[in-house]
Amino acid sequence: MANIDVKSVKELSDYVFFIPAYQRGYKWTTQMIEELLTDISEFQLKEIENNEKTWYCLQTLVLKKLSEQAINKHNLKGNTFEVIDGQQRLISLFLIEHYINEMFRRKKKNKELIISYETGKIRSEFLTDLQIVKKDNSIEINDDDIHDFCHISLANSTIHSWFKNNENINQECFIAKFLHSTKVIWVETEEKDSIEIFRKINIGKIH
Repeated sequence: MANIDVKSVKELSDYVFFIPAYQRGYKWTTQMIEELLTDISEFQLKEIENNEKTWYCLQTLVLKKLSEQAINKHNLKGNTFEVIDGQQRLISLFLIEHYINEMFRRKKKNKELIISYETGKIRSEFLTDLQIVKKDNSIEINDDDIHDFCHISLANSTIHSWFKNNENINQECFIAKFLHSTKVIWVETEEKDSIEIFRKINIGKIH
């Protein structure tokens, strides 16, 4: 059994996302990041029936709510969900949101997604500590691939380059479309065996 909903990027910031140890590392390519940013930028909002508007769909997140016991075990707080499928998209969304906060929002930051790794704080802290080197307006690439740092920092650098190459876009319009009109299909499973669900979802996938 599963509960299905639709949630915007802004709504995702109301939750804590727990990345279990069985998950693969972050591997999104430069092309995938660029395509996502371009898709959001070029997406056209349209009015549909019942005063609703169209939205950009970033596929599915498959999640399972963590028990109070598991939340306490991993020193987590809040409304926490184990990420069974969709962590690549989730981290990419975090990177874009974090970049927007650091470069455009400054002191008036939007509430960000909260991502916690079972494998330790080092990954979570690496995500939240990403920043632009102000002296030369560049991003330092961390080549430590043990914790996905290389791919994550390359993705962050790609986001930076994309915005530099698209300086003429309306920033506020992009941010509004990203936060409110970019949405995921939220699938909340009640099945107990997360690893088996993960295995079934990923059979035949190429990563």
